[in-house]
Amino acid sequence: MTQEEIVNSKSLSSVVISLLSIDESFKNELKVIAPSIAADIESAATNPNCTCRNKVVNYVIMNAAQIGAFLYNFAEKTNTLLNLKHMFLTATPPEGPTASGRVAKTTIKEWPEFVKKLTNENIQFRQLSTSIVGEDVYVFFI
Repeated sequence: MTQEEIVNSKSLSSVVISLLSIDESFKNELKVIAPSIAADIESAATNPNCTCRNKVVNYVIMNAAQIGAFLYNFAEKTNTLLNLKHMFLTATPPEGPTASGRVAKTTIKEWPEFVKKLTNENIQFRQLSTSIVGEDVYVFFI
């Protein structure tokens, strides 16, 4: 598997999340190159239900070239390129963009269109909570 294939894979974030919980040295080295999400990396490695996983996924997506290069070099250094190829072949890529950890604002009148947009764009989240203030609806994605 080449570095370019890793960077361009839709499963990159899924493989990174998987490796966090099974390889301590991978987790520690990732925290060094991504210090802004080090706490999220640590939590994602130990808690499968942590919403911090979405922060890690978003970081990987936004920094695919850097993370892909890191992953390739890590696999080459640890002689795990063949295992890595298998992980990419069996990983399930995320289905759509994630909204977890975000807050959206709409109105009661626009609510049906808002829900339709979430469905049509296949926005990913585990659950949501709403708060109505006057005519405004605040949606908290978890």
